[in-house]
Order: sequence, then C-alpha cells, then structure tokens
Amino acid sequence: MRLLSLAVVATLFAAGFGIAQEKKADKKAAKVTGALTKVEGDKLTVTLKGDGGEKTEVYTTNDKTKIFQQEAAAPAKEGEKKPAPKRTEIKLADLKTGSRVSVMAGEDKVATEVVALPAAKKKNDK
Repeated sequence: MRLLSLAVVATLFAAGFGIAQEKKADKKAAKVTGALTKVEGDKLTVTLKGDGGEKTEVYTTNDKTKIFQQEAAAPAKEGEKKPAPKRTEIKLADLKTGSRVSVMAGEDKVATEVVALPAAKKKNDK
C-alpha cells in the first residue's frame, strides 16, 4: 500500500513538473536578426534571410519595449578579451529602415527588446 501511494505521488509530481515546464517554454522569447523594412506606428516589419529564403515578420512594440542603438565593438587589445559593445537607449522614432536590427519577442510577437546593430563588416574589411 505504501509503495502504491509513493508511486502515485511520484507520478503526480512528474505530471505537474511537466506542465510547469510546458508553461515555461511557452513564455520563452525568440531572438531574430534581420533588416528593418518598415516602422509604422507601434509595428516593426523585419525581413529575415536564411536558407529557406526571405521571410517577413511583423512585431508590435509597447511601453515596456526597450530600444537600443549598439555601437561597433572596439578591437581587442593584445592579450585581452574583446570588450562588450556599448548600447545607448533610443526611441522608436530613431530607428532607420534598412538598418540591421535584433528583435527579442515572445510567441505573441510583442517585442521586449529591439537593438539597432552597427553595419556588418564586409569580408574583405579588417
């Protein structure tokens, strides 16, 4: 009887833990990087390029969305770690279409963070 009740408790615990993990996974934010193609009101349109071709995503911003401009990272000094790039908080109106952006958003497509990235270096630039 005691073994049976322990088995039941263990099963219920495992089931509850699995449900908690599913809820946690639902809220996980996704991060994408692409070209900002349109800013209209509180909506951002980002074009992503990948192996599957070109894809357009629309994200909504709100008063909790953090928007940053990221500077290019300074080159590392010999024998030292490369310093982290600096970020400055900006407003939605400061974003420029055509620039590279990184957007972090949940499954609901509401952006929690938008970072305007520095222009990508070309392969032959050093």
